[in-house]
Amino acid sequence: MRRLAVAALAAAAIAGTAGTAHAKPQGPAHASGTAGIYAGTTRHHQFPGPKVSKPQHLFGGIASDGNGYFIAVPAASSEIRVFRQLDATGAISSPEYEVPTAGNAPARGPRSWKMHLEAQHAGRGDYSLHGKFNSVDGYLALHLRRLPSTRRATPLAERSGPYRGVDVNRGTRARITLDAKGRFHGTDADGCRLSGALTRTGQMNLFAARVTLSGGAACQGEMQGVAFFAGGDRTGRLPRAKPPFLYLIASDGDFSHGMAMELSRRPGTPAGKQ
Repeated sequence: MRRLAVAALAAAAIAGTAGTAHAKPQGPAHASGTAGIYAGTTRHHQFPGPKVSKPQHLFGGIASDGNGYFIAVPAASSEIRVFRQLDATGAISSPEYEVPTAGNAPARGPRSWKMHLEAQHAGRGDYSLHGKFNSVDGYLALHLRRLPSTRRATPLAERSGPYRGVDVNRGTRARITLDAKGRFHGTDADGCRLSGALTRTGQMNLFAARVTLSGGAACQGEMQGVAFFAGGDRTGRLPRAKPPFLYLIASDGDFSHGMAMELSRRPGTPAGKQ
């Protein structure tokens, strides 16, 4: 059974489980400044040595509430990382879980890490986020950069239509139809019915996503996360597909299940055609 490794980051003052906070917690109004689409890397520095791993590339989005949802790219593993209340102001503690993508196997965790995260402006209002998880056997260095595509907002009416793609973590097929108001419905290869809605964040190419998977034991219920559009295949799962691409990454409230989908609009579909 494949699992999702979910790192849930909460401000130490809120989590209160791993060390002393070095910064005051900030709410969604402060976190919204870091909202956007991000790409970057993580490297594991393992002691003794330290031995440094090859970089793992991440791609995803940080919502206006500070929660961030990321997948590994190319999609060589089944990992998804979920960052909770990422305010980029100081010490953050992280319970880490292994979360099953299907079935009812128990999640592993939590295993707490301490993290210090700093936001650095990279010009033109874009952020670079640099941080470090301190664990027992070393640390994980995190570097993320907000992408210019964050600001390329296109009306949903021009993005609506039928989309086909994959569940990134399992490699199985999925399809949805998106309307001009951000509502969608569809199915996946497990026979689950997908429904939900995308709500735009400000004037950005970033959406709060609400998703429900229903219809069977393998269907994982209600989730929330982020969605955004991109001009290319970032996971390697859809090498022959044409833009626009829609990425949808979400988790349920207690991180017992997660999902990540990459979809492209069916070729030849005029904007708004459903």
